[in-house]
Amino acid sequence: MITDARPMSRVALHHSENRQENIRAVLESNADAILPKIRQAKNIVLKPNLVHNQRQLAVIPGDTAATVIAWLRQHTDASIIVGDASFHDTEDAFTTFGYRNLPDRFPNVRLVDFNRGQTVPGVLFHTGMREHPVRVAKTVAESDFRLSLAPMKTHNHFILSLGIKNWSVGIIVAPRFGGTRTWQRWPHFHAQGYRVSHASVIRILKDFPTDLTILDGWEGMEGNGPTGGEAVPLHVALAGTDPVAVDATAARIMGFNPEDIGYLVFGQEEGLGTFQDIELIGNASLENVRRKFKLHTTYRQQLGWKGESEKRWGSLWPHVLR
Repeated sequence: MITDARPMSRVALHHSENRQENIRAVLESNADAILPKIRQAKNIVLKPNLVHNQRQLAVIPGDTAATVIAWLRQHTDASIIVGDASFHDTEDAFTTFGYRNLPDRFPNVRLVDFNRGQTVPGVLFHTGMREHPVRVAKTVAESDFRLSLAPMKTHNHFILSLGIKNWSVGIIVAPRFGGTRTWQRWPHFHAQGYRVSHASVIRILKDFPTDLTILDGWEGMEGNGPTGGEAVPLHVALAGTDPVAVDATAARIMGFNPEDIGYLVFGQEEGLGTFQDIELIGNASLENVRRKFKLHTTYRQQLGWKGESEKRWGSLWPHVLR
């Protein structure tokens, strides 16, 4: 009997005692897949996780972003925009974590605070899976190649913060909260319930897809992430063109089942990737680098995404994204 074989998604995993070497290795492992599009691109967006403006463990340091830019510069002269819409203050984060010198070190590189930039219309969901308008960074919408660069962390609402969550939440432009230096997105996510939040993350990814996901797993964060957890030395990096496969591989390294992460389940259902058919390449195996992370104190409540649809809104998923 002849059956159609679904191609496997490739995820590069590298482990060493050199943080930047890990990043370079997983980029090289993806070169054949991404270089054709990179060489045609005029505008590249690199979106690091800069959720905090003080705690290094919660964010991507400037040195790691520099390693990615240096690799890109070997292959393209395209404009590279490094940007985020930080919960705290993106400009402060640029200063604190060593990003300010990137435009001086590399030609045609700009730092952009999405919170203070121009926007285009986007859509996510609110209670009842109703479509709700949102503003998305115009810089992202107009880019030709998009990279999500994120750490590996537990989370207080999405169970895990990896590449997909970093991207989808961090390109949404939210109004400043009162007179503070915080830009709050909780009305679009936390206030809408777990299941709606996971669906919204995938809706944003579907409308504004990434081309490469890179996870800097030098140190992960366990416990009460995404900003208050504890360090877990892993000394790994992962990368791939399938955002679901990359995040699912990271979840397994951290001791989680991808089927317990709503946005991974929904992402696979929507054809944005897979957590089942993955070819692991690189110098490490899951067994050699796996480390069971401490759960967030609200982990059990967060699993509520599995039942909220039936309990509150009926059988709306998966048709809601179509």
